[in-house]
Amino acid sequence: MRRGLFLLLFLTALTGVLPRPLLAQESRPPVLVLDHPGQRAALGPYAEVLEDPGQELDILDVISPEYDALFRPANQTWLNLGLGDSAWWLRFRLTQDPGLRLAPGEEWVLDLGWCRPSSARLFLPLPMGGFSEQAVGDPGEI
Repeated sequence: MRRGLFLLLFLTALTGVLPRPLLAQESRPPVLVLDHPGQRAALGPYAEVLEDPGQELDILDVISPEYDALFRPANQTWLNLGLGDSAWWLRFRLTQDPGLRLAPGEEWVLDLGWCRPSSARLFLPLPMGGFSEQAVGDPGEI
């Protein structure tokens, strides 16, 4: 079965970046804190997911209050989204310890484990509103 489009919604917990309604929900999973180089963390405990069976939603849909309420905690250590044709929106919050400085050439890597989507897009909130969209990974390897 063809693997469905995988859309990645990446929301940071940096101050002033997220709209207040997105930060206000107390039932959200915890924020993933990046606090040391080489850190590895399973994303599941920090993530929420939204299935898009028709692959019809866009970033403006999923950040709206209507869809915001439809996200559900992943409730598992490793993400398992099945083998269907649905698009999946993944949302998590993270922050880097302000005292942590990575060495030149070091960077953080988002590893989805065995989850192998046919494509992925990363949406980064912009400080002045809106989002920056980036294709991520190598489509031949995703």
